[in-house]
Parts: sequence; C-alpha cells; structure tokens
Amino acid sequence: MALFNRKSREANGRIRILAVFIILAAFLVIASYYGTKTMSSVRAYVTGEGLWSKAQKSATRHILEYMQYEELQDYEQFKEALNLHNRFSDTRKAMISDPPDLKTAREGFQVSQLHSKDIELMVWLGSNFHDLTYVEKPFNIWKQADKKIRELETIARNFHQQVTEGNILPQQRREYVHKVAQIDEELTEYEDAFTAALTGVAHGLRAIIFWFIAGFGLLLTVIGYLITATDFKKINDLNTKLERLSLVASKTTDAVIITDDEERIIWVNTMFEELTGYTQDEVAGKVPGEFLQGNETAPETVAQLAKAVGNERSIRKRILNYTKEGEKIWLDITIDPIFDDDGNCTHFIAIERDVTKQIQKEEKVRESLERYDIVAQATSDTIYDLDLQKNEISYNKVIYDMFGYDKTEIANLQKWWERKIHPNDRQGVINKLDQVLKNGTDRFQLEYRFKCKDGSYKHIFDRASLVRDHNGEAVRIIGAMQDITERKEAKKKEERHRRLLESITENVETPIWVRNKEGKIILANYEWKQLFGLENQKVVGQNIFDLLGKPVAEKFYEHDLEILKDKVTKTFYESVTIDGEERYFVTSMFPLNDVPGLKDSTGGLAIDITARRRAENKLNEAEQKLREIVEYSTNMFYRHTPDHVLTYVSPQSKEFLGCSPEEAKTKWTKFATDNPINEKGLKKTEQAIATGETQKPFELELQKETGEIIWVEVNEAPIVKDGETVAMVGSLTNITERRKAEEDIKEALKEKETLLAEVHHRVKNNMAVVSGMMQLQAFQEEDPELESKLLDNVARIGTMASIHEHIYQSEMFSSVAFSQNIKTIADKLVNTMKVDIEIDIKTDLKEVDLSLNQAIPSSLVASEVITNSLKHAFKGRERGCLMLGVQKEGQLVKVRIEDDGVGLPDHFDISDGSDSLGTHLIDKLTKQLDGEYEYQSTGEGTVFTLSFKKK
Repeated sequence: MALFNRKSREANGRIRILAVFIILAAFLVIASYYGTKTMSSVRAYVTGEGLWSKAQKSATRHILEYMQYEELQDYEQFKEALNLHNRFSDTRKAMISDPPDLKTAREGFQVSQLHSKDIELMVWLGSNFHDLTYVEKPFNIWKQADKKIRELETIARNFHQQVTEGNILPQQRREYVHKVAQIDEELTEYEDAFTAALTGVAHGLRAIIFWFIAGFGLLLTVIGYLITATDFKKINDLNTKLERLSLVASKTTDAVIITDDEERIIWVNTMFEELTGYTQDEVAGKVPGEFLQGNETAPETVAQLAKAVGNERSIRKRILNYTKEGEKIWLDITIDPIFDDDGNCTHFIAIERDVTKQIQKEEKVRESLERYDIVAQATSDTIYDLDLQKNEISYNKVIYDMFGYDKTEIANLQKWWERKIHPNDRQGVINKLDQVLKNGTDRFQLEYRFKCKDGSYKHIFDRASLVRDHNGEAVRIIGAMQDITERKEAKKKEERHRRLLESITENVETPIWVRNKEGKIILANYEWKQLFGLENQKVVGQNIFDLLGKPVAEKFYEHDLEILKDKVTKTFYESVTIDGEERYFVTSMFPLNDVPGLKDSTGGLAIDITARRRAENKLNEAEQKLREIVEYSTNMFYRHTPDHVLTYVSPQSKEFLGCSPEEAKTKWTKFATDNPINEKGLKKTEQAIATGETQKPFELELQKETGEIIWVEVNEAPIVKDGETVAMVGSLTNITERRKAEEDIKEALKEKETLLAEVHHRVKNNMAVVSGMMQLQAFQEEDPELESKLLDNVARIGTMASIHEHIYQSEMFSSVAFSQNIKTIADKLVNTMKVDIEIDIKTDLKEVDLSLNQAIPSSLVASEVITNSLKHAFKGRERGCLMLGVQKEGQLVKVRIEDDGVGLPDHFDISDGSDSLGTHLIDKLTKQLDGEYEYQSTGEGTVFTLSFKKK
C-alpha cells in the first residue's frame, strides 16, 4: 500500500509537473499567437506607413511640378495621390470611435490594396488597443501627420486659386514652394517617428510577453531550468529575428544595410543590390563608406555620420554616393544602432532611400524660377502669356511703364489687347495670328501700333512663340512686345539728312562720299563717280569692293575702319591706282556718328595732287638713293646685358670700335663720348630695358680704340622673358658721311615745302567751299536744331581750314603758330555764328609753335570751347568778353579760355554731356594730345584750361 501511495504521489507529481508544462505550453501558444499577431499587425502598419509615405512624396512631387509649370494635370495627380491619406484618415477615426466602425475602417484600408489579412490585423490592433500607451503614441503621430496633410491641401488649393485668377507673383511662388518643402520635411520626420513608435510597440510587446512568461514560469524554474533555459534563449533569438525582420520589412522599398559593431557589412537586401550594382558577396566584410563615397561626397556629411556612429546614436542625412559603375546617386540615409539586452551596441542598420530624381527636380525648379525672375526683371520689353483655352493674357510690369496704364486699367482678356491695336493694323494682326495657328508655325513676329494711355500710338515689334499640347494643338502664346518707335523716327530723320547731304555735295567740284563700316556707299557726288569712271552707274547701296575692285577698295576700307575706331577727323596723303595710272590725293575723312541714321559711317573729301606729287617723288627718289647707300653699308651687330656689358659683337667691330670682337666684350658705354646727344640715346636704352618696349632709332657719337670719332645710328630692341628684359640686341650703322650730307638734303627739301604749301592752300580752299555751302544751308534751314548742328560743323571745318591757311602762309610746314591761330579762330567764330551781342576778345598769347599733329586737335578743342561760350555764356546779355591765353612752361603748353558769362550750372559734370558731339570731340582730342582739360566756374563766368606736352 505504501509503495502504491509513493508511486501514486510520484505519478501525481509527474502529472502536476506535466500539467504545469501543459499550462505553460498552452500559455506560450496563446502568447505566441497573440504576440505574433501583434507583431504582424505592427509589420502591416509599417507597410501601410510605407505606402502612406510613398503617396505623400508623390503628392509633394506633383504639387511642386504644378507650382513650377502650372500644368493642371499635375494638380489633379496631386489630389489623386492624397486620396489614400484621406481614406487612411477616415480609417483612423473609425477605429478610435466608440464603438469602433470596423466596416468603415476596412474600406479605408482597402484603397491601399494591402493584403486582406494585413487589413484585418491592422483593424484588430487599432480598434482594440489604440488607447494603450504603446499604441496611442503612433496613433497621435498619425493624427499630427494628417493635420500636416490638410495643411498641404490648403496650400495647394490657395496656389491653384491664385494661378486660376492669374495674379501669382514670383515672390509668392517661391514662398509657396518653400512652404511645401518645409511640410515635406516635417512629414518625413513624422514618418520616421511613426516607424520608430511602431518599433517601440514591437519592443514593448516583446518585453510584456517576455516578463509575463518569465513570471508565470517562475514556479517551474528549478525543475525545468535546463529545459526552459534553452527555450527562453530560442524565444529571445526568435524575438531578435522578428525585430530584424520587422525593420527590414518596414523598408522593403528602400536599400537596407546591416553591419556589425565595427561597421563591416554582414547583410544587404536586394534593393541595395539593385540600387548600387554591388552584390551581397562583393560587399560582405567591407565598410560602406570605403566604396560608396567619392570625390564629390561632402566631407562634413561624412564627418557627421562618423560622429553619430562613434557615439552609437541614430542619425538621418542626405548624402551623395556612387554606384558600382561610378554613377552619382543621392540618398536619404538613416542609421540606427542595435543594442543587446545588456545595452551593448552589437549592430548598425542603415536605411537608404534614393532621392536623386527629387534633387534633380528641385534643382530644375530653382533654376527655372531664377531664370524667370531674371528675365522678367531685366528685360525692357513687355512679356506676355496668352492662354488660348481660357482666352486670358498676363503681362510683366513693364507694360505699365511702356504704355502708361495703371494696373487696374488692364483687363486680363484678349479683347483688351485687340482693342488697343491701331484700327489700320488690327485686322492684319488678327489675320496673321489665324494663319500662324492654321499652318503649324511655332515662332512668328509682327509689327503694329499699340495705343498708350494718353491716346498716342507706339510702334511695336512683337516676337512670339506657340506652346502646343501633346496633340499638337496650340494652347498658349508667349511673346515679347518691343518698343521700336524711336527706331522708326530715326529712319525718317536718316532719309531727311541724306537728301540734305546730296544737295550740298552735288554743288562742289571736290569728290565727296559717305560710306558705312561694311564699305557700302551711302552717298557719292558726281565728282567722286567721275573720278572712278562710274558716271553712268548707280553707286548708292553698292559695296566699294564690287565697284572699285579689291586693291583700291581695301585701302579705302582701312581708312574707314581707322576713322570709326579713333572717332576723329584725319587727313591722309595717299596714292591709288585708277585705270592703271597711279594718282595721288590729300584726303580728309571724318566720323558721322552724330548724324541721325549714319552711325558707324564716315564721310570724306579728296583733292587730286597727282601733278605735284610726281614732282615731289623726284625729290624722294634722290633721298631714297641716299638712304639705300646707308642701308646697304656694312653694319655692326651686337648683344649686351641690362648693365650694358657686350656679350656678342659682329666682326665689323674693327671698323666701328677699332678692336676685335673679343676685345670689345666690355661695357659698350666706354666707347661713347661726352657729347650731350649721347645722353638722349642712353636714356632710350634705359627706357627700353625698363619697359621692355622697342624705342625709336637714335644716334651716338663713338670714339674708336684708335681715337677716331664716328657717328652711328642705333637700332635696338629688348629681349623680354617672363616680363623682364634679359638682354638688348641691335645694330650700328655708320652715318658719319650721312650727317655731312644732311645739309645738302635740307636744300633739296625747300622745293618740297613749296609744293606742300600749295597742297595746304588747295585744302583750305576746298574746305571753304564746303563750309560756305553748309553755312548757306544753315541760314535756309527751318529746323533750329539742324541749323545749330550745321553751324557747329561750319565752325569745325573753318578751324581746320584756318590751320591749313597758316601753314600755307608760314615758311615752316612742320609746325603751326598756334597762338596766332587761336585768335583767328575766335574772330571767325564770332563772325560765323549768329551772335546778337557785342563780344570783346582779350588775349594773353605767348608765341607757341606746334606740330601739325598737335595743332589740329588743340585748335579743334579751342574752337569747341569758344563755340560753347558764344552759344550759352551770354544769354540775355548785350555785351560779353572772351579772354584767350596761351602759355608755355618748358615743354608744357597751357591754353586758357575764359568768359564773363553766366557760369556753369549747379552740379555740372562734363561726363553728363557725353552724348553731344562737342563734348565727345573735346574728350577724344584731349586724349589724342595726351593732355588734360578742366572746366571751372569762377562765379563771374567760366574758365576752361587745356594742358599738354609739346612734341
């Protein structure tokens, strides 16, 4: 019986132990079932969040494209993408209602095309556990994200309304884009927070199940330790695997990398392989940054990622990586550490989302907005956008300034634009538009008159382009209205001035012409046509290369370009072969930029001096023979350092220096005498060494080793390397005999000077003819402005004629008595211009002789200043005084012109008059003199001073 009882107790004990294990097994089954169900529900919610996030990104992309291109299709796609969010929002409200509306909740999730089992799991978890602490947190995040979605909808709706009304401004557009980008960033944070919260739910549920099972199984710890220890380890491993699988599953549309605690890859998903081109085997054991990052990856981003990993904390960044093929990809990367139960970091998981297209689109949006703003703000044209479907037009703000309309006066309708077109042009413009729409032309242009607010009309040049839809139908016209009224008026003035020039030039016996910079004849009188045998041909509009042939035309064309470049009147002595005969001319040419319609054109007149030039050539031939004797004589060549030490001397050194080349390799300056002329030569050599520029030839007096004195002409040039003169090279020509012959040459030049005097006389006479014709025309002109310009040109021609007259009357042709000439200019200007007051001219003139190259520009400057005084200084006066002064201090010439008139206006700035020909001439001629000028107001009149060095 005792044995039976003991066996019975042992059996009961085994039964009790078995019952405990059965109960524990049942609990484990139930706990595992609901734990797995809960984890699956969390996994389903993470999948739903991925769809929610994808729909949100799609909606954001469509609204940004709509804000850039204003395509209605993008706005419709935006609303369609948000349909999922609205249905999910309804589902959330249905699950947390009391009682829960399970039908509405299921229908809301079905729009996402989730698996039916996942939908049931999500409805079960949300309706039964939404008020639990762990579950309540992600639901609150979901609620906040729904508010941001509604805010995004409101922004899109407001932008759409403004676009529809046509009153969206560039600044408002940028603000809308900024708001959308900000909401997108905030939603991304909500998405990450939602995923993290769900992960927290999984962690929390796992902890609850674990500790509940551990407490319930405490009674069986001793008995089942060896057995249950293994089971608990398996359960813990299972939970860890479930956690990893949940994290991977939550980002199935993104690339996933799992590394060990040393950041070496132990696992990647298939999306990573597709995105980067690397396989699992290729990257296993490698650090991601060693092969994914490249030269353009931002170092600061890499440093931030490294710091976060080193501190074992989560981080999210946008980084530039590279694929296996070297292609750039932008990734939105999130790195999280994974800890064991003891709090030790064992792994890292990185979730990478490809945002390359998003970055590219954002850049395109930014560039497009910048280009639009730049064009709209910088252009002086009226830019318009005609919507053919809505029959509406929008303009940039230039239209208000161009036509004078107020913003409220411009209706946003096509009819308003049509009514403002001139009645005589309107039907033609409409017909042209109809024709363009029918024949499929994408670009066209129109000219018409458009009515301004004050009732006047402006001439408009309209260039436009058609925008067509995918069916080829025109939907919009984008164009620019350019005001060409001034251009039209300029053409009329050009024709009037052309007829005036023809009238003047046909009445003189000197060849006169006008050409543009392409060589096209604008005007040519009979004398010019007769000179080239073109009396019976039409030459206006023809090119000189076609009329005269290349050799002759090229010489004329070069002069035209030179005049246009320097913008000053010039006189040329030139020879031209006409019909096989060489002819010689004195040609005066001048720019016509101040004449309306003749910009970039030159005018000129020519005097035939063939007979005189042939006589002059005989003298030149004698001079040429003498030059040839010098040029073909034996020269000495040399090279010396910057400190004048000869490093090379040619064999002729025996004749020039009285020693051999080797003996001559010393400082060459020891051969120079103390003649003062040598000092000038030495200065030119020093200047060439200092500046690296070749100087003009100069003469030196040298003493040979034998004591013999010779004269040489020095031609030398610097050798420059890296901006520094390293040596000088040159040649010496023995000119001892030539210097003796110079006196004989001077006598021969006297006859040449006689011929030049006659040339200057003829130039002066012909200028007088042109001046007289222009003065006569000025007296008959009814247009005061044109009359004034003609008289100004008469004064300028008179100034040049005065110089030629002084040259003719002078015994010297290399210089002009400038002091005497300036007094003559003043007297002639007083007599030429219509001056109704008595002018008293006082002078303080020192004798100064100038070369022709300085006398002409300085006299023209004086003429312009005196003309300005006569025009403006004595208005409202009966008497006035001009004080002319010329002083010479060393080589510095100072010209002073003073009047006792009204003085200069307040805030006078000579640069403000740059558009007037007189001011332009004063500035350019002063630069030609390498001088300086200044206007000053003395309180009792105006003082003009000009200073330059005499050459």
